[in-house]
Amino acid sequence: MDLNQHLVSLLDGHGVEAAVVDDRVVVEPNGATAVLGAERTNPHALLFSLRATSPDGVVLPDLWAGLGSDDAAAVRDGIAAFCRGTFHVYLAAAWGVLETDQVDHVEVTSSGRPWDLYVGGVVGRTFDRASLPVPSMWDPFIEAVGKVLAERDASVVGRLYSQHRDAKMTFEALVNGEPSEVMETFWRALPWCPSAAGYASQRLLWMAVPRLGERPAHIRVGRCVADG
Repeated sequence: MDLNQHLVSLLDGHGVEAAVVDDRVVVEPNGATAVLGAERTNPHALLFSLRATSPDGVVLPDLWAGLGSDDAAAVRDGIAAFCRGTFHVYLAAAWGVLETDQVDHVEVTSSGRPWDLYVGGVVGRTFDRASLPVPSMWDPFIEAVGKVLAERDASVVGRLYSQHRDAKMTFEALVNGEPSEVMETFWRALPWCPSAAGYASQRLLWMAVPRLGERPAHIRVGRCVADG
């Protein structure tokens, strides 16, 4: 299912010029590319995928679900989830617009090399009145990211996911689409307190781009929601 036009509309709404060319989105002014799509993986959800190039040419993938037995409803749910937890991180790290009410940006140094780190908000889903509060995590998160970056020399995207079903916890930690022992160890060690029953999940997306010169990876700073 080709959803590239949805991505073009989102970028246009954030003042970024983009167009669909040969089944992919080309983002100006740097010519970065991205492909947004979805496929039906089970009767209850679509699996969404995004593959976007970073400023240094690395392909940065992400996957998430759009819930719904009807394709139109699942697309609406998946695009809404994309806007809450993924889009603004890509917007800052890959497409040059940092919106400070949606993404945290810090410069980190790992093995003597500076990086621009972009961290989205933790996005949750809950059913049956379940809950999964997000523990305090910033300092150990930065420490874990620093360990990951010490072994890298190009842009990375990381995804952290946890869920509980009737108090049984499961965890996933990926870096560029592959399992990361460092990030999973950090994620599991947080003091999670799931509710006793039901289903809940939490998801976090982050990106790190190697700093070239004095300028950060983003070129414009703003806010998604106007003050006042």
